[in-house]
Amino acid sequence: MASRRTVSIYGAKGHGKVIAEMVLECGDEVGGFLDDGVPAGTPVLSSVVLGGFDALARLPRGSWVALGIGANRVRERIAQRLVDAGFRLATVVHPSAVISPSATVGEGTVVMALAVVNAEARVGRGVILNTRSVTEHECVVDDFAHLSPGATLGGQARIGKRTHVGLNASVIHLGTVGDDVTVGAGACVVRPVDSNLTVVGVPARPLARRS
Repeated sequence: MASRRTVSIYGAKGHGKVIAEMVLECGDEVGGFLDDGVPAGTPVLSSVVLGGFDALARLPRGSWVALGIGANRVRERIAQRLVDAGFRLATVVHPSAVISPSATVGEGTVVMALAVVNAEARVGRGVILNTRSVTEHECVVDDFAHLSPGATLGGQARIGKRTHVGLNASVIHLGTVGDDVTVGAGACVVRPVDSNLTVVGVPARPLARRS
């Protein structure tokens, strides 16, 4: 039997709370929350905020830290700071999630309740696969992307770095979406989407280009 991990959660707001409960459901322990915007000592669920990034100095190097931050760019930045400081990024998978034995999931990724990752899919570092999302066979989800609840990727779809696929949105089989894209809630991507765009609607069309 694998030993129990003690996992601290970086981010004490809603997303971090969900991950903390996942950690407990996996049989591990929550070592407390870290949040630069919440005062130390603030109670969160059955734990407490230890402080911000400076509070890591009180934890042993090599400790597990889960990324409880929803914003993709912020999550990426915090992940790099944690690794540089000698901490390990905890991958957390809800017990009800289904992950193919031939799929790969990167460090620091969270796979939430009832999410599905099918054969030979490749999921990068620091990704959020949210509740009931579906990552079909041979998909690629690059680092620090986020599939919202109910989002669906058809087989062999490719999602770029830091891209956010909104609630109940979908990307067709072989669909490609670039880096730093927002796919609006309920949208259906049927044509390739370049980087730095927001796309909405069915079929999804560009709304604005982000710098």
